[in-house]
Amino acid sequence: MRLRNYIISFFSIVLFITSFISCSEQRVLFFNRTKVKNFPVDTPFVFDNILNIHGEISNDEKKSLKIGLANYWDDSLKAPKVQQFGLFYKEKNPPVFDSSNITRTKGLMNSFLNSQGFYQAKFIDSFYIDTFNTQERATIVMDVVTGKRTIIDSVHYTFEDSSLERIARNNAKKTLIIPGKTSYSKQIIGAELDRLVNQYRRRGYFLLTRDNLVAIVDTTDFNLLKLTLDPFEQAHLIAEAEERRRKNPSAFIAIQERQNPDTLNPKSDSIFFKKYYVGRNYMYPETRNYDIPDSIMRHPEQWNIDSTKNFTIYNKQDLFKFPVLRTHTYTHRGALYNEDNFYKTLNNFTQIGAWDRVDYRTVIRDNDTVDFHYFLTPAKKETITLGLEASRNTGDFLTSSNLFGLSFNITYRNRNVWHRAIQSSTTFSNGVEFSFDKDNPLLQTLQSSLNHTYTF
Repeated sequence: MRLRNYIISFFSIVLFITSFISCSEQRVLFFNRTKVKNFPVDTPFVFDNILNIHGEISNDEKKSLKIGLANYWDDSLKAPKVQQFGLFYKEKNPPVFDSSNITRTKGLMNSFLNSQGFYQAKFIDSFYIDTFNTQERATIVMDVVTGKRTIIDSVHYTFEDSSLERIARNNAKKTLIIPGKTSYSKQIIGAELDRLVNQYRRRGYFLLTRDNLVAIVDTTDFNLLKLTLDPFEQAHLIAEAEERRRKNPSAFIAIQERQNPDTLNPKSDSIFFKKYYVGRNYMYPETRNYDIPDSIMRHPEQWNIDSTKNFTIYNKQDLFKFPVLRTHTYTHRGALYNEDNFYKTLNNFTQIGAWDRVDYRTVIRDNDTVDFHYFLTPAKKETITLGLEASRNTGDFLTSSNLFGLSFNITYRNRNVWHRAIQSSTTFSNGVEFSFDKDNPLLQTLQSSLNHTYTF
């Protein structure tokens, strides 16, 4: 057993020495193969930045943090190096080295780590200056000890609007945050806010956006809120809380409405937290490329108007029948606004092919109703495509031949059959194949075909 341990220790030492030599060689290659232009004379300049990550986190997390932290070197402390041809490095106009800029870099890096849930990070900085010809090259080294990542202990929804809170609680199973397991980061909190906004906008909250919600993060240990008049007991509670925070840092998340204290009329914020219903659908299926939607809405008298109970159609040439517009519209009058249905309507008009461009405007009226204006620019109704193909067949391992083929194709496409946005395609193909072998006739095959399809 001892011999085995000695062997393992020996190979570990050899591996460490080999890695150290390899890293040293790479540093020497980088140092010697780097060309610096326009460097400060007779003063140290920033030549290289080295960032080392330490902590009880996975290697993948270390790599991710290293990539992220590399963007937070202060500009006056970052080496402007560019790799060329995979072998050489080039630096141009490197900044003068000033050790006082290290403090600002540590502050920027610490803010980034806080956003990733690391609130106990420690920074150990150092630098050294090497002389190369007439250059004084400064290398700045930053060792970052991340500490433990903060875990989200619980998430609560505290909305004044009971409907908002009910929707949040009913869809809590779809949350991206698993209490006690999910690590805190601004990205995960932002994703949770986006999820909530999507839920609300599917249920009538037309004006609500992510800016109307706020997530409050609290890392306070609730044991410190216990009332006690004994100073020694209070000191003991503080010491215990600090120890728990050091070993298992956690955070409490509360999501609620964002109220704007600077608004002169506080009730103005209420427009974001109310439900809206679908009003009328206004269709402009013959909008031209150079028409301005807002101008069309201000001057409807230029159009022929055809109205039904829920729809108003503005047209000039009756290019499209009413049923096709109604069939592909999912914003139905009187229903709660649903963002999914709204975008489904836009996508349908875009994918049909009868229109080149789809635009829209929304108008709120009567405090709780949204009217939709759809501006559809027709695609070119009819097109003809010509195609010519040539091929040559020289045979394979079993047969020998010398054939040459020509094929001529003509395709006629109609994107608005019967004024119902139905697409038809008619293709006529004519092909002929010739042989250049002396023992075979010149004309080998002749083929013609006609194909007609409709797309509903």
